[in-house]
Amino acid sequence: MGDFSPSIREGGKIMLTKEAIEEFQGIYFQTYGKELSFDEATAQAHQLIRFCKFALGYPLNFTTEDREDE
Repeated sequence: MGDFSPSIREGGKIMLTKEAIEEFQGIYFQTYGKELSFDEATAQAHQLIRFCKFALGYPLNFTTEDREDE
């Protein structure tokens, strides 16, 4: 898979890459048969991330920090 990273950090928030949004568009189309615009896909993907954080018990404003193993 190479150097693919689904997200980048910007101002302490996780931002999805263009490639990750496009992949989400493809998955959404395959699942629901509906094409999403890039803006719609971005909003839907971020809502999915918020839901996953909530389901896992993270506060919705939780941000992770990169740490090296000690």
